[in-house]
Amino acid sequence: LEPGTWNLEPGTQRDQNGKSMSQTAMKKTALLFFLLILSLPVLAFQPFFDNDPRTRHAPEDPDLTDFDLEVLALCGHWGDEVEAVDFEQMMLDKSNTAVLQRIRKAVGGRIFSKASDNKQFAHELRRVWFEQKGFKHVFCGEPGSGRDLGGLHYAARYWQAQDNNWAGYRKLKSNYRKRPVEKCRAFYLKESIKPPVYTISLQFKNPYEPRNNIKCLSGYNHEMNAEDILIAGTRAFKQANKRVGKNTKDACLFDTRPAGKKRHFSTMVIKQRALRTFYPMTDKKPYCKKNRKNYKVCLCSNL
Repeated sequence: LEPGTWNLEPGTQRDQNGKSMSQTAMKKTALLFFLLILSLPVLAFQPFFDNDPRTRHAPEDPDLTDFDLEVLALCGHWGDEVEAVDFEQMMLDKSNTAVLQRIRKAVGGRIFSKASDNKQFAHELRRVWFEQKGFKHVFCGEPGSGRDLGGLHYAARYWQAQDNNWAGYRKLKSNYRKRPVEKCRAFYLKESIKPPVYTISLQFKNPYEPRNNIKCLSGYNHEMNAEDILIAGTRAFKQANKRVGKNTKDACLFDTRPAGKKRHFSTMVIKQRALRTFYPMTDKKPYCKKNRKNYKVCLCSNL
């Protein structure tokens, strides 16, 4: 023992200045520090959903199916990676047999080849949605380094992001010159709300690059659940995949008609024989870069 330490009471130690600190005092210090952390301001996001009809951007909470809850669990925490094998196992789970069969029937029983059974079809579905990380992009969102937020086009994930305080609505000023965030000052970036499709700006927590936390525009369909999106996205991919090369990246418009729900157009991006993104649009006659006068030229069935 060093000189002067043998007279300390049990449970006592010295701080960096040589003064003794009892365990009780240390616990009090730790408690005060914890309370200080709790008192710091927490970033509060505006909600995506509420019950106030005056907030046009915020409809009521979306209706969730059991399959939606499984998809949200697969997405995991904000920014988590999603494993393709876990998706395939989820689709082959007995509880999702009916879901998989409905998806298979809706796309004509096959994607790349004539699937002989549900197992082969689930594997092909995995190829479509995971070889270019389309599933994470569309369903979970991709906060990351060197970018803001990729994707996020699934109403249930917006609901989960609100519930966990990961993200929230952010008003995009109509006068683009007065927008505080420079990247959002492009004149063509406009909030568009035509239920059930919502194209809005949002703020989010970026665990990889905290200051890069604004996405100027992102869109979702309030009515479409995970099964609806998998059906529509896979059908759009199947149409386009017949017409593009193996190493091609292209975008097309898909006439989206969810069963019993409102018709709208969606944009699908195909990259190297896999789906990269799929998101809804509010336009009745969407913009077609290839032919500004006739949007039908850009349909996935016409590539």
